[in-house]
Amino acid sequence: KEEENIINNNEKEGSAVLPKQLLKARNKTTQSKCKELEDVLTTFAMDYVGELPSGASAWDPIIEAGLLKDKRPPKDDWGNIFQVKKLEDGQYEVFSFGADKSADTDDDVYRWGLRKDKQND
Repeated sequence: KEEENIINNNEKEGSAVLPKQLLKARNKTTQSKCKELEDVLTTFAMDYVGELPSGASAWDPIIEAGLLKDKRPPKDDWGNIFQVKKLEDGQYEVFSFGADKSADTDDDVYRWGLRKDKQND
């Protein structure tokens, strides 16, 4: 039964393997934070002129504008700075690299869920 509580090697955090329930909880929390941060980006886009850079540096003008409580770039549940990318429709999307801390992998977390879930649609 203990094996059922351990996730596979692709979903490790550092050298410790996380139980599935903890991973799911972190994913859900990160998903929720993505939604909240996208609202902040929408506010920024409505009130301020100019485009945001992509990636983690997108938070710099938002911090300067005083739109975040914390004066540092927001981090996900794995300690990584949330990433920002501009979509074709002009909206901004916030996402996390997820547990593996690597870009463009199945465990990347978005407001709508995991990257792997979107690929299977």
